Amino acid sequence: MLWLSALTAVILALARPAWGTDLVPTEAHNVSVMLVLDVSNSMNAQDLRPSRLERAKLDLQELARSLQSAEVGLVVFAGEALLQFPLTTDRYSIGSFIGAAHSRAISRQGTALETALDLAIRAFDSRRATARYIVVATDGESHDDQPLRAVARAVEAGIVVHALGYGGAEGAPVPVLGDDETPVGYLSRSDGEVVLSALDEQTLRQVAVRSGGIYRRAGQNDAVREVANAIRGSLEQAASTGFQSREVERFGLFVALALIALAAEMLLPEGWSRSI
Repeated sequence: MLWLSALTAVILALARPAWGTDLVPTEAHNVSVMLVLDVSNSMNAQDLRPSRLERAKLDLQELARSLQSAEVGLVVFAGEALLQFPLTTDRYSIGSFIGAAHSRAISRQGTALETALDLAIRAFDSRRATARYIVVATDGESHDDQPLRAVARAVEAGIVVHALGYGGAEGAPVPVLGDDETPVGYLSRSDGEVVLSALDEQTLRQVAVRSGGIYRRAGQNDAVREVANAIRGSLEQAASTGFQSREVERFGLFVALALIALAAEMLLPEGWSRSI
């Protein structure tokens, strides 16, 4: 009978019975960051080494590594925008996708910054994040849309936009890349004049300031570190501590009963069962 009782108690323990509820403290960093990377042809200009695009990719990889407690996603854009990967905490995937971005990822050329910002806004899960940020890495040349309209929508959603500007105000020629990604010439107009691409700091500064963010020109005054510090400050503020209700598992009671039954069987006097 004691062996049978112990076996029954072990079986019940393995079923992990639970009843009643308990409150346990939980802590989480609820911050999401969407990176918005310009992969238009103008980002291949080499007034930053090795190019505007390569420098932006390195900066965004560094930024993602420094935000270990945040979810990070990526939108790439040129004449249209593409969600390269949704919000994730997988740092390996984040770095790989950023490193693989190139100007041929989107066939339609241009700089649709408004479209990219709108896509980044929609990519957030407002039910999970208490602090949401967009970090734009671009040269700012936007001829086909009005990015400030998207900024207004971001403000309504409680999203802060930071901007990193790439290039120089004086302009630089835009390389035409061959199959091996090396320049084979420069983009020119129909009259043969070489096209120069210049950084539009005024637009990028307005994009950032109107949403409560900061604008920094890449390559100057630790631009990436300043953006990272601004977001990291919010990581601490957004750390939330609360309580979660969960069922209390009671398998320990049945394990104890099994041990008691086995101990009782071992303590029985020798020959007791035969006398019965």
